[in-house]
Amino acid sequence: IAEALLEKQDGQIVEKKVTFNFLVSLPSKLLGSLSVKDKALLLPKAGEAWPDVIISAGRRHVPAALWLKNQAAKSGKKTIIAQLMWPGSDFVDLDLIITPMHDAVQVRKKGTLCKTLGAAHGVTKAKLEAARQQWQGKFAVLSHPHIVLLVGGKTKKTDVSRLDATKMMELAEHLAEEHGALLVSTSRRTSKKASKKFDFFQEKLKERHVSVFHPGQFGAEENPYHALLETADILMVTGDSIAMVSEAASLGKKLIILSHKKLAPVKHQRFHKQLADSGHALLWDGNNVEEITLKLENFQPKPLPNAATQAADAIWELLSS
Repeated sequence: IAEALLEKQDGQIVEKKVTFNFLVSLPSKLLGSLSVKDKALLLPKAGEAWPDVIISAGRRHVPAALWLKNQAAKSGKKTIIAQLMWPGSDFVDLDLIITPMHDAVQVRKKGTLCKTLGAAHGVTKAKLEAARQQWQGKFAVLSHPHIVLLVGGKTKKTDVSRLDATKMMELAEHLAEEHGALLVSTSRRTSKKASKKFDFFQEKLKERHVSVFHPGQFGAEENPYHALLETADILMVTGDSIAMVSEAASLGKKLIILSHKKLAPVKHQRFHKQLADSGHALLWDGNNVEEITLKLENFQPKPLPNAATQAADAIWELLSS
């Protein structure tokens, strides 16, 4: 969001690390900034100006943001706070609260509410092009269509199962027809059982081009994630990650979200339906391959705007008022 804001006007991003004491688990509306340790470290250093905007995320950081805003005001500086995610209750001194639609927050008593569809993310055309160049020796030689599977994993109440992995690979094989490539990226949250199932299909379909990428195989600079987004003709994403689904939907490519109650929490399923209703994705519960294939043939996806841009627009409007 800060980077998106700097596209509107030159400025500087300064990150401040907030530390907390044992009071952090108590309601911050009652304690104020008492849960924040070393508050002086939040103040501008020598040569730094007071901030125009404080961007904070999560309820724990609200007291720190409010304290810093108050210190700026004492020095004669007007500063606004842009709070990411609903902080648990409506703090009237938060100038802007940015919350996803699937959280179902309706109104505020005072202050501005910016409701976004999806998560803010850092996928850009420049990053995709850089990844394409880095990985073109690997992907450019493959026959199309490129079917890309992005696999998450365990949340508090849900998980990607071996059966999910099997159904994804069976659908991907069907969509790839005779000559297409199947490219799979798992995550650190993917269970060993599900990962092994993808490996099993890689061996089973060795006469086809199947590549499975697991975390840890590559260094941070060699991660194929952005290259997979770029090369994909069709994307299939597990619905357990709001961020991953948002990034995939932003591309305007044909996107299938695997979504059911054992894999995705209720809020996530609400988000998936919002995407489908808005024409950004198709939903699939893992059944009826023929039906989802037919839907995909006629699907004309709309790219999902980056929530970071929407949030930056809302911040800019407040700064300009």
